[in-house]
Amino acid sequence: MVVGGRSGKLRVIGLNREIVVLSLARSADAFCNSLLIVLLPLYVVSIPKRAIFSQLPEATLVGMLLGLASLAFALLQPVAAAASDKVGRRKPFILAGLGVLTLATLGFIPAGSYSALVGLRTLQGMAIAATIPTTLALIADYSERGSVGVSMGAFSTARMLGFATGPLVGAYLKETISFEAAFIAGAVAASVSLVLVLVFVPEVRVGEEARRLGKQGDGRTGSDPLRESNSGEVGRIMRQLILVGVAIFVMALSMGLMTALETELNRRLNQNAIGYGITFSMLTVGLLLFQIPIGHWSDRIGRKGPILWGMVMMVPLTVLQGFAPSTFWLSVDRFFMGIAVAFIFGPSFALVADYSLPGLLARQMSILTMSFGLGIAAGPLVGGTLAGMLGFEVPFIAGGILSAAAGVMVYLSVHESLPAKKAEIPIP
Repeated sequence: MVVGGRSGKLRVIGLNREIVVLSLARSADAFCNSLLIVLLPLYVVSIPKRAIFSQLPEATLVGMLLGLASLAFALLQPVAAAASDKVGRRKPFILAGLGVLTLATLGFIPAGSYSALVGLRTLQGMAIAATIPTTLALIADYSERGSVGVSMGAFSTARMLGFATGPLVGAYLKETISFEAAFIAGAVAASVSLVLVLVFVPEVRVGEEARRLGKQGDGRTGSDPLRESNSGEVGRIMRQLILVGVAIFVMALSMGLMTALETELNRRLNQNAIGYGITFSMLTVGLLLFQIPIGHWSDRIGRKGPILWGMVMMVPLTVLQGFAPSTFWLSVDRFFMGIAVAFIFGPSFALVADYSLPGLLARQMSILTMSFGLGIAAGPLVGGTLAGMLGFEVPFIAGGILSAAAGVMVYLSVHESLPAKKAEIPIP
């Protein structure tokens, strides 16, 4: 599935230069975003809050702020993906998004009110909306045929590496230097990401996607494959992707339930911001170790089985977040949750690539990335609201129930995207 033959392959794991560069770029901008997970709950306490914001509980304010970028990202990325498909280009959207992300992160330094933080988080969400579905479309374009799962696993691993190190570096810089130093570090990471894509990743136009896929549509810029392709086939594929998107939404929501509860969690476990950063990042450690092997596994045996195993694991692991007696046990729980996420994330995006249609690839990818963004946005809101109203443990129990329901839905309604002879491992 590689467009052209420009790059030397990393033959051992089936990757090429473009995928590695795109993955490293995603790692850098994920670092920029994730360091705010630790900083913003502490930053909110230190700035003035006016009007209606002064009347809301602190946990609610934190949840709103953490979820705002993800909400803007989720709502706007279908627009960015459709625009990318329409003009037949990916890189301009990626570069513009990374540029805005750099400037918005620097904007936190002079920000002096909660209202200003709301505006900056909205800008960050808009920036992410322009980058992620278009980056994933390029990943699919540059993936070797038969190694899409490995490519998506590498991308997800790199993303989560940045997502894991961001909270740790952000907490360290805040504790040892200042908030400002942490914001500068995030902006530098986003700008490095921009340079990597600009210099090392060639553009792939929609016409090249059509020739690579050998599917319906001519790939002409400005054509509409939603009208030109067989409507029944497109509808069937899109329904499958929406169902997988629901599972991604629930997974992301369950991951983010604890993010609005940092203050209460630190009090219950007698830990500081660094301890919270460790527990939060352990999810990424598990994902880093298992995402590429699971992606490779899904290339051999199919996508549905790994997704189901991940949803089954998410049920108890989500609930246990609310009952961990110490930092150590919460870290263990988050580590195994990272493994569960690895089972779901890479195979889900590989499934999208399996079903890819020329001229629709960015929009197809945006179904899952929008679901992930909505889940990340909903997690802090659900966590902060339910914990404030009904008790600390309640949001985690609710997340476990949702994970079980999503797993049943996938089992009953999602079809395997690889040939039947490849899906040899039984599903749970």
